[in-house]
This record gives sequence, structure tokens and C-alpha cells, in this order.
Amino acid sequence: MNKVLLLSVALAFFSTSMTAQSVITGTVTDTQGVPMPGAKVQVKGTDEKVLTNMDGSFSIASEQSNPKLRVEYVGWKSVTVNGMDGMNIQMGTSKLTKYHWFAGVNVAIPEFKLNTFSPGVMFGCVKDYGWYVKGQFSGTVSVVDGTGWYTGNEKRRYWSVSAGALARIYGPLFAYLGAGYEERNIYWEFQDGTYCKADASYNGAMGDIGVMYRFKKFYVQGGVQLAINSNMYAKGNFGLGIYF
Repeated sequence: MNKVLLLSVALAFFSTSMTAQSVITGTVTDTQGVPMPGAKVQVKGTDEKVLTNMDGSFSIASEQSNPKLRVEYVGWKSVTVNGMDGMNIQMGTSKLTKYHWFAGVNVAIPEFKLNTFSPGVMFGCVKDYGWYVKGQFSGTVSVVDGTGWYTGNEKRRYWSVSAGALARIYGPLFAYLGAGYEERNIYWEFQDGTYCKADASYNGAMGDIGVMYRFKKFYVQGGVQLAINSNMYAKGNFGLGIYF
């Protein structure tokens, strides 16, 4: 009799332990099935919470037998669902609830040469659609004259400013398109320490195109700036920043 009682207690304890250690796995996506990295998944009414991985997957332990999960993502409507292992949770809407400002740093890389990069800033405001302003500047040359022999050394100066529109493609991915003005000047050094502007210099209108990916309160951005002239000089443009 005692053995039966002890066995019953042990089984009850084991069953309780298994319930306390139950794990729910799944994925979080938007309404089009795109993974949502960085979404917060929380067992409702508890402090048990995790963030989804880059592929939108999550794994969360719960002491509740039939837990409800609340999923939140910055700028999206939260959803509450019954927790089941292997589930897929879709966010309630594909629209951001309000406009958000963003700001960050970026670099322009003329002709995609790393030794000529020009630092700059980018800021704007976006919901499903929005706008941005961007600019870069680097290099100064105080004397431009040029006499004597060319030493083989040179200085470069680049600056640009552009503005345009953003539109969300799907999920946290946006595309942007804009236009602006740029100057890319190359100066050759001469024996007397003066400089002369090279023929390869140019200035004029440019196009600006790229994508922006949002991850929680941060974003990364990458694209191409293209001179609108006969030479069609291309520049890489990359950056990162925050939403607030």
C-alpha cells in the first residue's frame, strides 16, 4: 500500500514538473508570411517572454497548461493567441499604426573605392510611405592653382545632398527613390604644393535608389547614387540608424 502511495506521489510530481517545463515553439510572420525578427512573444499574465530570431522563430517555456501568447512588434498591432507547439502567428495588420521619425549616419563610396568614402547623415519620417533627406561631405582643398610637374599625388573632395520618398515593400523592408545634386572633384598635386582640378571631376544632378530594412528600433540602409550625365558615375551608399 505504501509503495502504491509513493508511486502515485512520484507520478504526480513528475507530471507537475513536465507541465512546468512545457515549451512552445513557433514562428511570427506578417500577413504575407514574411518573418518578423525581434518580435516580443510573452505568456499573457506572466513575465515569461522572448524575442523572435532572425527567421521569426521562437521558443518559450511556460508553467501554464493552456497559455495564451501575446505578440508585439514596434509599430504593429499586437495579437493574442492560444499557445500551441509548432504554431505560426501572423501579426494583426500589415500597416504601421503611426508615423515614426528616423535618423542615422551613412557613407557614400564614389566608384565603390573604400579610400574615397564620404560620411554623412540621413533622416526622415515614415509609416507605410514617407520621405527622407540625405547628405555626405568629405575633403577640402584650400589652394587650386597648379604649376610645375605633377607629383602623382592627389586629393579628392565629394559632397552630395538628396531627398526622396520611401514605400514599404512588405514587412520591415522599404524601398526609397530620390534625386539631388553632387560634386566629385579630384585635384592633382604639383611640385610647388599647389593643386589643379583634374578632368575626371564632375558635378550635377544625381539619382538615389536603395532599400531600408527595419529591425525593432533600428534600421540598415543600402543603395546606389548615380550621376545623371554622360559618364554615369556610380557611388555606393550605406548607413544605419534608429527609429523614434
